Amino acid sequence: MLRQSNLLGINIPGSANRLIATLFADDTTMYLSEYDDFYTLEALLSKWCQASRARFNINKTEIIPIGTSEYRKQVLTTRTLHPASTPIPQTIWILEDGQSVRILGTWVGNNASAVTPWLTILEKISSRLAIWETRHSDLVTRKHLVNQFIRATTQYLTAAQGMPDEITTRLQKTIGDFIWADHSSPLINRATLEHPVEEGGLGLVNLWHRNKSIQAVKLKLHLNLDDPAPWSPFMNAVMGKYVTAKAGDIQSWAKINTFLQSWDVPV
Repeated sequence: MLRQSNLLGINIPGSANRLIATLFADDTTMYLSEYDDFYTLEALLSKWCQASRARFNINKTEIIPIGTSEYRKQVLTTRTLHPASTPIPQTIWILEDGQSVRILGTWVGNNASAVTPWLTILEKISSRLAIWETRHSDLVTRKHLVNQFIRATTQYLTAAQGMPDEITTRLQKTIGDFIWADHSSPLINRATLEHPVEEGGLGLVNLWHRNKSIQAVKLKLHLNLDDPAPWSPFMNAVMGKYVTAKAGDIQSWAKINTFLQSWDVPV
Protein backbone atom coordinates (compact mmCIF):
# COMPACT_ATOMS: atom_id res chain seq x y z
CA MET A 1 0.00 0.00 0.00
CA LEU A 2 2.74 2.46 0.94
CA ARG A 3 4.84 1.79 -2.17
CA GLN A 4 1.76 2.16 -4.38
CA SER A 5 0.88 5.49 -2.79
CA ASN A 6 1.80 8.99 -3.93
CA LEU A 7 4.35 9.37 -1.15
CA LEU A 8 7.77 10.15 -2.58
CA GLY A 9 9.77 9.10 0.46
CA ILE A 10 13.53 9.36 0.13
CA ASN A 11 15.47 8.32 -2.95
CA ILE A 12 18.93 6.96 -2.15
CA PRO A 13 21.46 6.72 -5.01
CA GLY A 14 22.33 3.09 -5.63
CA SER A 15 19.12 1.77 -4.10
CA ALA A 16 16.42 0.29 -6.34
CA ASN A 17 13.53 1.32 -4.09
CA ARG A 18 12.66 4.61 -2.48
CA LEU A 19 12.78 4.62 1.31
CA ILE A 20 9.29 5.05 2.76
CA ALA A 21 9.02 2.90 5.87
CA THR A 22 10.91 0.57 8.17
CA LEU A 23 8.92 -1.70 10.45
CA PHE A 24 9.99 -3.91 13.34
CA ALA A 25 7.46 -5.44 15.75
CA ASP A 26 5.30 -2.51 16.90
CA ASP A 27 7.84 0.13 15.90
CA THR A 28 7.25 1.96 12.60
CA THR A 29 9.45 4.68 11.12
CA MET A 30 8.15 6.62 8.12
CA TYR A 31 10.26 8.71 5.75
CA LEU A 32 8.75 11.68 3.92
CA SER A 33 10.31 13.97 1.34
CA GLU A 34 9.97 17.74 1.47
CA TYR A 35 7.24 17.43 -1.19
CA ASP A 36 5.10 14.93 0.73
CA ASP A 37 2.14 15.79 2.93
CA PHE A 38 1.66 14.54 6.49
CA TYR A 39 -2.11 14.39 5.91
CA THR A 40 -1.58 11.92 3.04
CA LEU A 41 0.46 9.71 5.34
CA GLU A 42 -2.14 9.94 8.10
CA ALA A 43 -4.91 8.92 5.67
CA LEU A 44 -2.88 5.95 4.42
CA LEU A 45 -2.15 4.74 7.95
CA SER A 46 -5.81 5.05 8.87
CA LYS A 47 -6.80 2.93 5.86
CA TRP A 48 -4.07 0.42 6.66
CA CYS A 49 -5.32 0.10 10.24
CA GLN A 50 -8.87 -0.54 9.07
CA ALA A 51 -7.68 -3.32 6.77
CA SER A 52 -5.22 -4.96 9.18
CA ARG A 53 -7.00 -4.20 12.47
CA ALA A 54 -3.78 -2.63 13.69
CA ARG A 55 -3.80 0.68 15.52
CA PHE A 56 -1.51 3.66 15.16
CA ASN A 57 -1.49 6.19 17.96
CA ILE A 58 -0.96 9.34 15.90
CA ASN A 59 -0.61 11.47 19.03
CA LYS A 60 2.51 9.51 19.99
CA THR A 61 4.13 10.29 16.66
CA GLU A 62 7.49 12.07 16.86
CA ILE A 63 8.93 13.92 13.86
CA ILE A 64 12.63 14.45 13.14
CA PRO A 65 13.13 17.07 10.40
CA ILE A 66 16.03 16.23 8.08
CA GLY A 67 17.84 18.44 5.61
CA THR A 68 19.57 21.78 5.92
CA SER A 69 19.48 23.79 9.12
CA GLU A 70 17.24 26.36 7.43
CA TYR A 71 14.76 23.71 6.30
CA ARG A 72 14.62 22.11 9.75
CA LYS A 73 13.86 25.49 11.32
CA GLN A 74 11.16 26.08 8.71
CA VAL A 75 9.45 22.77 9.52
CA LEU A 76 9.61 23.54 13.23
CA THR A 77 8.21 27.06 12.80
CA THR A 78 5.49 26.42 10.20
CA ARG A 79 4.76 22.79 11.14
CA THR A 80 4.60 21.97 7.43
CA LEU A 81 6.89 20.04 5.08
CA HIS A 82 6.36 22.61 2.34
CA PRO A 83 4.25 25.80 2.00
CA ALA A 84 1.31 24.03 0.32
CA SER A 85 1.13 21.06 2.69
CA THR A 86 -1.31 20.51 5.53
CA PRO A 87 0.01 21.66 8.95
CA ILE A 88 1.14 18.93 11.31
CA PRO A 89 -1.20 18.68 14.35
CA GLN A 90 -0.05 20.52 17.47
CA THR A 91 -0.29 17.29 19.47
CA ILE A 92 2.66 15.83 17.55
CA TRP A 93 6.18 16.56 18.80
CA ILE A 94 8.61 17.97 16.22
CA LEU A 95 12.18 17.66 17.49
CA GLU A 96 14.43 20.69 17.70
CA ASP A 97 18.17 20.47 17.09
CA GLY A 98 19.86 18.94 20.12
CA GLN A 99 16.89 16.71 20.96
CA SER A 100 16.70 13.00 20.19
CA VAL A 101 14.21 10.13 20.33
CA ARG A 102 14.72 6.42 20.81
CA ILE A 103 14.26 4.20 17.76
CA LEU A 104 14.90 0.48 18.22
CA GLY A 105 17.30 1.08 21.08
CA THR A 106 19.26 3.88 19.40
CA TRP A 107 18.93 7.63 19.83
CA VAL A 108 18.33 9.73 16.72
CA GLY A 109 18.26 13.50 16.31
CA ASN A 110 19.97 16.50 14.74
CA ASN A 111 23.12 17.75 16.50
CA ALA A 112 22.21 15.66 19.54
CA SER A 113 24.83 14.76 22.14
CA ALA A 114 26.55 11.45 21.44
CA VAL A 115 27.27 11.06 25.15
CA THR A 116 23.74 11.49 26.55
CA PRO A 117 22.41 8.05 25.43
CA TRP A 118 25.24 6.43 27.38
CA LEU A 119 24.52 8.07 30.73
CA THR A 120 21.76 5.61 31.63
CA ILE A 121 24.01 2.69 30.68
CA LEU A 122 26.85 4.07 32.81
CA GLU A 123 24.50 4.39 35.77
CA LYS A 124 23.26 0.82 35.27
CA ILE A 125 26.83 -0.51 35.15
CA SER A 126 27.91 1.43 38.24
CA SER A 127 24.90 0.21 40.23
CA ARG A 128 25.47 -3.43 39.31
CA LEU A 129 29.21 -3.30 40.02
CA ALA A 130 28.54 -1.69 43.40
CA ILE A 131 26.40 -4.70 44.35
CA TRP A 132 28.99 -7.19 43.17
CA GLU A 133 31.73 -5.29 44.98
CA THR A 134 30.18 -6.22 48.34
CA ARG A 135 30.87 -9.90 47.60
CA HIS A 136 34.67 -9.44 47.45
CA SER A 137 35.07 -11.87 44.55
CA ASP A 138 38.45 -13.15 43.39
CA LEU A 139 40.25 -11.77 40.33
CA VAL A 140 39.01 -14.42 37.88
CA THR A 141 35.39 -13.99 38.98
CA ARG A 142 35.67 -10.22 38.60
CA LYS A 143 37.03 -10.70 35.11
CA HIS A 144 34.07 -12.90 34.16
CA LEU A 145 31.61 -10.38 35.61
CA VAL A 146 33.20 -7.52 33.66
CA ASN A 147 33.48 -9.44 30.40
CA GLN A 148 29.94 -10.78 30.49
CA PHE A 149 28.07 -7.77 31.85
CA ILE A 150 29.87 -4.67 30.58
CA ARG A 151 30.60 -6.11 27.15
CA ALA A 152 26.99 -7.28 26.70
CA THR A 153 25.48 -4.07 28.08
CA THR A 154 27.43 -1.84 25.72
CA GLN A 155 27.67 -3.91 22.55
CA TYR A 156 24.33 -3.09 20.89
CA LEU A 157 24.53 0.68 21.19
CA THR A 158 28.20 0.61 20.17
CA ALA A 159 27.35 -1.35 17.03
CA ALA A 160 24.36 0.87 16.24
CA GLN A 161 25.86 4.32 16.71
CA GLY A 162 29.35 4.03 18.15
CA MET A 163 30.83 4.63 21.58
CA PRO A 164 32.29 8.12 22.17
CA ASP A 165 35.93 8.15 23.29
CA GLU A 166 34.87 9.89 26.49
CA ILE A 167 32.62 6.96 27.38
CA THR A 168 35.25 4.38 26.43
CA THR A 169 37.79 6.09 28.69
CA ARG A 170 35.35 6.18 31.60
CA LEU A 171 34.37 2.54 31.20
CA GLN A 172 37.97 1.40 30.92
CA LYS A 173 38.67 3.16 34.22
CA THR A 174 35.54 1.62 35.76
CA ILE A 175 36.77 -1.83 34.74
CA GLY A 176 40.20 -1.23 36.26
CA ASP A 177 38.74 0.12 39.49
CA PHE A 178 36.46 -2.90 39.86
CA ILE A 179 39.16 -5.45 39.05
CA TRP A 180 41.50 -4.06 41.74
CA ALA A 181 38.92 -2.75 44.21
CA ASP A 182 40.39 -4.84 47.06
CA HIS A 183 43.90 -3.48 46.48
CA SER A 184 45.39 -0.02 46.81
CA SER A 185 47.13 -0.36 43.43
CA PRO A 186 47.11 -2.84 40.51
CA LEU A 187 49.17 -5.98 41.12
CA ILE A 188 49.37 -7.00 37.46
CA ASN A 189 49.90 -4.84 34.38
CA ARG A 190 46.62 -4.08 32.58
CA ALA A 191 47.98 -5.20 29.22
CA THR A 192 48.95 -8.56 30.74
CA LEU A 193 45.42 -9.07 32.06
CA GLU A 194 44.06 -8.37 28.58
CA HIS A 195 46.23 -11.03 26.91
CA PRO A 196 44.49 -14.32 26.03
CA VAL A 197 44.59 -17.04 28.67
CA GLU A 198 46.84 -19.20 26.48
CA GLU A 199 49.38 -16.37 26.49
CA GLY A 200 49.40 -16.01 30.26
CA GLY A 201 46.69 -13.37 30.58
CA LEU A 202 43.11 -13.41 31.82
CA GLY A 203 41.38 -12.36 28.62
CA LEU A 204 40.05 -9.18 30.24
CA VAL A 205 38.02 -7.16 27.76
CA ASN A 206 39.61 -4.05 26.27
CA LEU A 207 36.79 -1.82 25.03
CA TRP A 208 39.07 0.14 22.69
CA HIS A 209 39.92 -3.09 20.87
CA ARG A 210 36.36 -4.42 21.05
CA ASN A 211 34.98 -1.22 19.53
CA LYS A 212 37.48 -1.36 16.67
CA SER A 213 36.44 -4.96 16.01
CA ILE A 214 32.81 -3.86 15.74
CA GLN A 215 33.82 -1.17 13.23
CA ALA A 216 35.77 -3.76 11.23
CA VAL A 217 32.72 -6.05 11.06
CA LYS A 218 30.55 -3.17 9.84
CA LEU A 219 33.15 -2.29 7.22
CA LYS A 220 33.21 -5.92 6.08
CA LEU A 221 29.43 -5.83 5.64
CA HIS A 222 29.73 -2.57 3.71
CA LEU A 223 32.35 -4.00 1.34
CA ASN A 224 30.33 -7.12 0.53
CA LEU A 225 29.13 -6.07 -2.91
CA ASP A 226 27.34 -9.38 -3.53
CA ASP A 227 25.07 -8.93 -0.51
CA PRO A 228 25.52 -5.34 0.76
CA ALA A 229 24.08 -4.18 4.06
CA PRO A 230 20.75 -2.30 3.73
CA TRP A 231 22.44 0.90 4.89
CA SER A 232 25.36 0.70 2.41
CA PRO A 233 23.78 2.80 -0.39
CA PHE A 234 22.93 5.55 2.10
CA MET A 235 26.45 5.49 3.55
CA ASN A 236 27.97 5.75 0.07
CA ALA A 237 25.67 8.65 -0.84
CA VAL A 238 26.57 10.58 2.31
CA MET A 239 30.33 10.05 1.91
CA GLY A 240 30.07 11.03 -1.74
CA LYS A 241 29.07 14.54 -0.66
CA TYR A 242 32.32 15.11 1.22
CA VAL A 243 35.02 14.26 -1.31
CA THR A 244 38.34 15.92 -0.46
CA ALA A 245 39.64 18.61 -2.81
CA LYS A 246 42.71 16.58 -3.81
CA ALA A 247 40.44 13.94 -5.35
CA GLY A 248 39.43 16.39 -8.06
CA ASP A 249 36.04 16.90 -9.69
CA ILE A 250 34.28 13.53 -9.71
CA GLN A 251 30.81 13.06 -11.16
CA SER A 252 28.20 11.95 -8.63
CA TRP A 253 27.31 8.80 -10.58
CA ALA A 254 30.96 7.70 -10.47
CA LYS A 255 31.23 7.81 -6.67
CA ILE A 256 30.46 4.22 -5.79
CA ASN A 257 32.58 3.34 -2.75
CA THR A 258 35.45 5.33 -1.23
CA PHE A 259 37.07 2.13 0.08
CA LEU A 260 37.21 0.61 -3.40
CA GLN A 261 38.04 3.76 -5.39
CA SER A 262 40.71 6.45 -5.29
CA TRP A 263 38.68 9.32 -3.79
CA ASP A 264 38.77 10.14 -0.09
CA VAL A 265 36.57 11.80 2.50
CA PRO A 266 37.72 13.72 5.60
CA VAL A 267 38.05 11.56 8.71
